[in-house]
Amino acid sequence: MGYLHTLRSKLRSFDARDDRGDLAVIMGIFVLMLLTMIPLAGYVGALAQQPIVLQDQKYQGALGAAESGVSDFMNRLNAALSYTTASQVNPSGFVASPGGGYFYYTTSQLSNGSVSITSTGAVTGAYGTVERTIRVTAAQANPFTKYMLFANHNSMSNGTQNNYTCQSSPCDVSSGLGSVNGPMMTNDQFYNQDARVSFPSGANSGSSASGYTTTGYPGGISHSTPLTLPSTLLGMEAASQGGCTYLGPTYIRFNSSGGYYVTSPDTAFTSSSGCYPPDGIVSNTSAGNGVIYVGSGGQNCQTSIPLTSPDGSTAASSGTQVTFSDTNSAAVYTGPCTNSDVIVQGTVAGNYSVAANNIYLSSNLCYQTGCGVPSSSNNSLGMVAQNSILLGASTPSSSSFSGVTYSFDPCLYGTACHGSSTGNIPRYVSGALMAMTGSFDYAAQNSGNDGPLSFLGILATNYTGNTHFFETKNGASSSGKQTSFSYDPNLSSNPPPYFPAPVGNSAWATSQFVEIINPTNLPKVP
Repeated sequence: MGYLHTLRSKLRSFDARDDRGDLAVIMGIFVLMLLTMIPLAGYVGALAQQPIVLQDQKYQGALGAAESGVSDFMNRLNAALSYTTASQVNPSGFVASPGGGYFYYTTSQLSNGSVSITSTGAVTGAYGTVERTIRVTAAQANPFTKYMLFANHNSMSNGTQNNYTCQSSPCDVSSGLGSVNGPMMTNDQFYNQDARVSFPSGANSGSSASGYTTTGYPGGISHSTPLTLPSTLLGMEAASQGGCTYLGPTYIRFNSSGGYYVTSPDTAFTSSSGCYPPDGIVSNTSAGNGVIYVGSGGQNCQTSIPLTSPDGSTAASSGTQVTFSDTNSAAVYTGPCTNSDVIVQGTVAGNYSVAANNIYLSSNLCYQTGCGVPSSSNNSLGMVAQNSILLGASTPSSSSFSGVTYSFDPCLYGTACHGSSTGNIPRYVSGALMAMTGSFDYAAQNSGNDGPLSFLGILATNYTGNTHFFETKNGASSSGKQTSFSYDPNLSSNPPPYFPAPVGNSAWATSQFVEIINPTNLPKVP
């Protein structure tokens, strides 16, 4: 300020007779000072902004380091698909990230078989350390959930369950009367023979023999690589270690309030077991990860060898006794002790997967939110049969299900369930269904003017089932089945617990991403 005061005094001392050159020199000095001070102010401002810029760079770098941690785990997981827990691959502390900074992650397995990854990225330097944490969900990609209908063989199996005859004679098996609303795939060919299949917003498709036009599918037809169905329930059996296991014929009725009721005579009753309490009511909590596995064996397995005489003969009252003194003289047999079949019905409230040799659906099977309502993150159902999934009651015999108290909806088998005024009563089945070596079929093929079946979900089978044939007699409807298939896309993003993926198509991928508050128990950053 003193410098400017001197400058003003000097300017006042000038008169008309002063030399103008002195004034020019002073003005030049003044301009030079301004030109020097302006960059200096900018430099000072830049220095003040440097901590903010560096912190912003570290903030972005910490996020990149956290993502590197997720990538590290995903690479390890896909290299060894058995790695699903943190204890196998989790680093003991922060690890240097190739892109700069450090990462540390922990993992936990979710009830549906997915893996939750919590990864923290850290960047050190001047002005302290910046840490950011993300949580990512990793799930196995499952192409089966992309299709409403998948069939390995787009034809019926050679089993006797498909050797049906018309209920009346003469008869004319004339039309399928089925409707399809969703994507389909087969490892075989698509066939439409003497049947009418309707596609919403598209032309009908059928054979020339049936009188209906043969046209393309509204969504188009494309070629893809085959998908291979699993052939065993080993994966489901292993997953049931975190859920519930039953042995022999079993009946399960899901409760709309959550959990399910179970009867399984060949499974040992234990008061301490949440999977089979004395009252038979299993809660959502007791069901663990939601996997319900029904295996062969149980209390009725043969533990002694009865010695009996053939019919018509007389046993001797005396003789030489055969003894086995060596402890290695054991008798081993490989035949099944009891059937590993299950009867399922009820209203599902929770996330479950049922696995058994054969699965029989005895009544409506819907979610808590209502029949015809898609699944959600809170309600989903998977049914995985090594053989077939069957509608109706005629196949389970009283001998194989002795001791099991169950009821069946007569509309699913052999009984007319429509009246003159009410019309056909629809049946509902919702869920993700898989029949590894069999099909989704009616247990009673030869009888019943059954109510139309409304299916909502996904269906993967080895063979196409006879779920929609309709018999007419003299031009009038007499008996048969009608089926409406609709796709549930929610099962693709929220599949049931441990629902099997195609063989060889089990790569893991991230599906959800969210940033969370940094954990409090993080290790020290190097």
